[in-house]
Amino acid sequence: MKLVKIAWLVAACLLLSSCLPPIYKSLPASSDTAAIFLSGNSNYSSVGQIYDHSETCSGRKWVYGGIAGAPKWINVRGGEPVTISISVGTGATVSGSNIVNHICTGMATFTPSSGRRYVAQAVTSGGIQHCGLIVDEVGQDGQNAGRVGVTQRIFKLAETDHSSWCKAL
Repeated sequence: MKLVKIAWLVAACLLLSSCLPPIYKSLPASSDTAAIFLSGNSNYSSVGQIYDHSETCSGRKWVYGGIAGAPKWINVRGGEPVTISISVGTGATVSGSNIVNHICTGMATFTPSSGRRYVAQAVTSGGIQHCGLIVDEVGQDGQNAGRVGVTQRIFKLAETDHSSWCKAL
């Protein structure tokens, strides 16, 4: 019975706009923007996020997954650090009266160059015991042009989308 009440509460909350996660609005393409494609891991379901404040990982916005839709190219400011995360998992299971999430989040900060394109991808090991994030530049021909240096971040749960979602560097 508790699970049914929880399900109704979650459903009701999602119907209210204040409960919906904020979705990233891509910048218009210009000479000052870079394009990023967030990609999950094909073995798991995934959700991608970007953060307004790259240092503190606050101001979380959803790029894809759930109501944000399918993965897509987004534009960000070139020459400025950006923090992104990709959560991968197998969903939730019910264990007694608890709901257990089986997810892992790879999170990293890097500085994209204006006019360039990048693909960010979650990498896992030990199933989803360990996660990381890699970023590759995409060349003019659409092929991989090489790995980009990133600073891996440690994901932590926050109280709100505007709180810090990572441990400080």
